[in-house]
Amino acid sequence: MKTGDFKRLIKGSGSKRAVQGFSLVEMIISVAIIGFVSLMALPSVIAQLAGYDIETSAKEISSALLVARVRAIDTRMPHRVKFDLNSNPQRFIIQQGTTSRGVTTWVDEVTINEMRGDVTINRVEDVKGYGKTAGIGSVEFGPMGNPTRGVIYLEDSEGERYTVALNSASGKVLKTNSW
Repeated sequence: MKTGDFKRLIKGSGSKRAVQGFSLVEMIISVAIIGFVSLMALPSVIAQLAGYDIETSAKEISSALLVARVRAIDTRMPHRVKFDLNSNPQRFIIQQGTTSRGVTTWVDEVTINEMRGDVTINRVEDVKGYGKTAGIGSVEFGPMGNPTRGVIYLEDSEGERYTVALNSASGKVLKTNSW
């Protein structure tokens, strides 16, 4: 390698190339197109979010029912999920029961859960199969985890409905997107 070759290697080839990039106008147009596409997709995103609250509420109630059943089996004591239909927002909580002389006393066991957004519990078909629309409704599990009948009807402000039903024979919880 000659001395001149080394100097050329360090300095570069000597030709000046133009730097390529986007102009300010091109960037503004790109951002405007992305904004327009996002704006067009917004209604469908909002529709998905509206259904998210009721679906999440149904999952939370299903989970509470399953937890109450597992705790009943684990502790060999009755458990229930109590629904307060008069509170605003409506609430539900897992309770443990203690039976003495044929009377069961219920004690709160888990943090109270509140219904999400604009979701309401329309009716709880409780222990005796009565459809409660106000007051306290509950779904109970005996000391062996054997469930009583229970169906919880949910509805949101958009008219979407969910049913969370407990199969009294198997203890399985079913969520359906209708009544």
